[in-house]
Amino acid sequence: MIYLIEQATELGLFVSYLKHAAGPYDPKLRYGGPEKIALVGHRWLRATDESHFEPGPEIEEAIDRAEKVLDAASAKKVIRDFRKYTNGTLERWTTVDMAAREIIADGGKISAETVLAHINAIPQWAAKLEREEFELDKVAKTIEGLRKLGYLKA
Repeated sequence: MIYLIEQATELGLFVSYLKHAAGPYDPKLRYGGPEKIALVGHRWLRATDESHFEPGPEIEEAIDRAEKVLDAASAKKVIRDFRKYTNGTLERWTTVDMAAREIIADGGKISAETVLAHINAIPQWAAKLEREEFELDKVAKTIEGLRKLGYLKA
């Protein structure tokens, strides 16, 4: 979700997204301090397990601060758009989004075929293509959805 919020709000805080097996991920999110600050330093969040959180006792402070530095409406839209998606589906959407943005930056055209070829060319991501989540029709629908929701402009 953070990757999608970052793209939607163009905040620019976490821009070193690496191509991890589960999709775009900036290790600074977890290991560079923000997660620890939110969990321990300010108690904005409470961990429910290793990778899931719920609002902590000081969540209102976090919301007040966030609304001062980011486009809260865009962030809320991302959460509304994707809150019911499974981890696998979010992985597909973020991977397809990142691949599409890279293709566009290189002057290419976006299609399910070009996105799949791009993913296949990335060693950390090539194995995704063996999974049902990354079948041609699902990737095509994801591209269509990214455009419809306004995440991809091209």
